[in-house]
This record gives sequence, C-alpha cells and structure tokens, in this order.
Amino acid sequence: MSSRMLRARSQARGGSDGLGQTIAHLLLAVVALAGLAWALAGCGSSAEEASVTGTVAYPQPAEPPAGMVLIVQIQDIFVANAPPTVLGEQRIHDPGTPPVDFEIAYDPAAVDQAHSYIVHARIEDGSGSLLYTTMQNYAVITQGHPTQGINVVLEMVGSGAPDAETPSSGGLAPGGASVSGTVAYPLPAEALPGAVLIVEIQDVSDPSAPVILGEQRISDPGTPPVAFEVAYDPAAIDEAHAHIVQARIEDSSGNLLYTTMQYYAVITQGHPTRGVNVLLEMLGGNTTPT
Repeated sequence: MSSRMLRARSQARGGSDGLGQTIAHLLLAVVALAGLAWALAGCGSSAEEASVTGTVAYPQPAEPPAGMVLIVQIQDIFVANAPPTVLGEQRIHDPGTPPVDFEIAYDPAAVDQAHSYIVHARIEDGSGSLLYTTMQNYAVITQGHPTQGINVVLEMVGSGAPDAETPSSGGLAPGGASVSGTVAYPLPAEALPGAVLIVEIQDVSDPSAPVILGEQRISDPGTPPVAFEVAYDPAAIDEAHAHIVQARIEDSSGNLLYTTMQYYAVITQGHPTRGVNVLLEMLGGNTTPT
C-alpha cells in the first residue's frame, strides 16, 4: 500500500475521532444544562408561597360607607401576652356583597409547627374606624388545621356609645392623636344597669406605677364588641417607653366585673394605634379595683 493511501486512512480516522469527541462534549453539555434546570426548578419550588383561602361573611349595611376596606390576616398567636405576629395580609377595597372570597399568601418557611395560627378579619370605613370584626379564632395551618375553605363570620361593632364628656381628656384636640379598636367580653345573662366600660392608654415603662395618658368611659356599653377611641397627646409619648391599652368594666358601685388579662401594646416600638381588639375576662367574684 502506498504511503499516500496510508496518510489518507489516518486522516479519515482522525476526522471521525474528532467528530466523536465533539458529539460527546455536546452530550455532556446538554446533560449539565438539564441538571442545572432541574436544580433551579427545585429551588424555585421550595421558595414558592403558600396561601390560606376562604370566605368572609358579615351583615351588609343598607348603605355601605364610602371607602370600606376588608382586612384579612394570618396571625401567629403563640405568645399569649404579646401582640400577634402577622404572617400575611390581604386588603379588599369596597368588598361588596358578602360572602367575600379571600386568599392570603404566606411564606411556609416562616411557620413554626409548634405555634398556633389564626385568620383574623375586620372591616374599616374610609377613616379607619372599625365597623365589623371577628369574635372568635379561626385556627389554620398547623396542628392539623386547614388552609382552604375557611369560612369567617364578622360581627358588627356594638352600639355602645361614648358618654358626651368622653374621652376624659376632652376630645381629640387639633394635632392630637388617638388609639381605636373594640372591646369584647362575655355578655351577662342580665344587663348590668349603671355598668361602665373604662378604656385607658397607659405608659407601663415602670410596671409598678403605670401612667395614664388617656381614658374613655362608656356608660351602659351594651352588646359587645364595643368600639372605643381614646385620645392622647403625642407630645407626651416617649418613643423608648412601652404603652398598652387596659380596659375594665365596673358596676354602678365601682365593683370590678371584667378586666384585661394580657397586655395590648400600642403606639411605640412598631405597635398599632388602630384595630386594637381587646378581650376582657370575667372575674370569679366582684372585687373592688385597687
């Protein structure tokens, strides 16, 4: 065989080997890209949000006020003596005819399986005044509770009206501020004539000597929940201090019937001034307040 033919065969083998290597490299690149895409898809799915869905029902007013907004939240209520932590919120403006559908997104990574979570909802008018609120806990997410089909019922804020002279500070002066919300309590079988609901804003930086910054007295408060709005002077607020809402109900003789059993933090350190929902508990026996 001539040297020319040998060289030709060698070149042919070399060309086919090079082509094979090129194909092999391309296949490896395709496999690597597929693996990367799978990994990215896995990361994306772990970062996806979850949601709680359901409906909110409430007595529809004959003439809905302008600017009505339905606020639905997922709250972590594990710590009893602290404001709940909000995991997710949905605001629905002018919600219309009930029931109203809601879907609240939340981050599953923020959920602690040992904690308790609820759906809390309320409706405010255009100025932020509370019209409706939940009166019970709707447990969700953990401890076997659902995330879908949550049917929440709101109740209208009670008709108890403030006394003409309250808030005791003389009303909201120009440049003043206020804390507002509702007070709920177990309604007695028989009305309590002369009962008075007292709601205070207190500076509790020194727990042994709380300072009252504002007070509202509501005579014959009626069916709960009862709306309140306590005026205070912003100039009297120290941002480094802790402030709470404290409430109680006394009978006509000044005997204590109901009181708050936990702190409802307000105003400073990121705590709210609106939508503060206070729960009173009945005392075992009538006690004169100290």
